Amino acid sequence: MSKKSSTLSTLDYLMFFYLLVFFAAVSAVMCQSSDQGAGSIGVCNGRLGSDLPPEQEVVEFYKTTGIKRMRIYDPNQATLTALQGSGIELVLDVPNVDLESLQSDATNWVQTNVVQYFPATRIRYIAVGNEVDPEKQETSRFVPLVLPAMQSIYRALSQFGLQDQIKVSTATYSALLANTYPPSNAIF
Repeated sequence: MSKKSSTLSTLDYLMFFYLLVFFAAVSAVMCQSSDQGAGSIGVCNGRLGSDLPPEQEVVEFYKTTGIKRMRIYDPNQATLTALQGSGIELVLDVPNVDLESLQSDATNWVQTNVVQYFPATRIRYIAVGNEVDPEKQETSRFVPLVLPAMQSIYRALSQFGLQDQIKVSTATYSALLANTYPPSNAIF
């Protein structure tokens, strides 16, 4: 091994080390000065499985690990009850199969699944439909139902004076996006 190659590899190693330390320091400063860490992380709470823990245990796990945001894929009453007083913010989904009925029954849906629990359960968002894709046979029939269902949910929230406290959105199928980075440049 030549002296020049040995010196170069030492310089490469030192440069790598200093860059690593620099980025670690920058990351640490950014995490301390912004809403980063477990508090800004949300975890989906799916219930498709066997031997799942009771909802109260799930909520306790979120609290002890500092996870402050949860998404549930349907208005499970046990979960909504367990979340009361926990401080965990919630994204509450409206399942695709419920989209059609919301055009005539959104007020009842909001009364039963939102008003009954809010504000003790911190429902921040209602996601109407989940990854409805016009090209997938299993979800294409829901495409024309998403917007009217969102409008119905918003009107129902307005009837209860909650339209400024709970936002209405939908969970988009990510493959529909042609450009995803940076997110502000995303296009359909």
